[in-house]
Amino acid sequence: MLNIFKHKDSVPALEEQVAQADADDRALMEGVLRFRSENAGEVMTPRVDIVGVQQNDSFQQVLKCIFSNNYSRYPVFTDKDSDQVMGILYIKDLLPYLREPQGFHWQHLVRKPLFVPESKMIDDLLRDFQKSQVHIAIVVDEFGSMSGLITMEDILEEIVGEINDEFDEEERLFTRINERQYIFQGKVELEDFYETMQLDPEAFEKVAGEAETLAGLVLRLIDEFPRLHQSVTYEGLRFEVLALDTRRISKIKVSLIK
Repeated sequence: MLNIFKHKDSVPALEEQVAQADADDRALMEGVLRFRSENAGEVMTPRVDIVGVQQNDSFQQVLKCIFSNNYSRYPVFTDKDSDQVMGILYIKDLLPYLREPQGFHWQHLVRKPLFVPESKMIDDLLRDFQKSQVHIAIVVDEFGSMSGLITMEDILEEIVGEINDEFDEEERLFTRINERQYIFQGKVELEDFYETMQLDPEAFEKVAGEAETLAGLVLRLIDEFPRLHQSVTYEGLRFEVLALDTRRISKIKVSLIK
């Protein structure tokens, strides 16, 4: 399959085929075209959505984190408030030691991380993953701090769409309370928000700026980090902050007021 992506001359022909394909084939072809033009910064899971452990955590703290989440690999941070990653803890490496005493030194199991810049193109990164047999990388900004995390699965999903297994739970990004009120996750993408609410994106284009999520839009509307239950109105909608994490808006109530 990778031979398709090595030859840029194939792109015009592929674009022509997209228009003639049925829905399923068109989605796959569009994924191939996106794959050639996206970088790690666009595909990564952002830092605020990443669950990790700290290098000074006790063995019991690490186990508690693992049992509370459904991930197979965890970044290991230098301390609680740091974006500096010292390595990756693979759960398969930890499994033989689950019955070890509380003082078990789990840190010796941490693997060296692969760091990539936000600008790394994902087709190049996929080849790097294949060569190194590593399926996860830490995405860093220009200052060397972690801005996100990207996996082999993230890259493949850009081509074939969402990949779910038996351990994945379908995440509900919004709940409809009634005909005029909704509760959204802050991380819902603006495109999905506009579609759900049947809104004209152009009406929000100026105020949204570079924001990609509903939380980003609300931050721009309020123009400061909001308080719990703080609200703002725009284009016939009232946005109320229902839940806050340390560094982001996690839940928003949207009400039609027209």
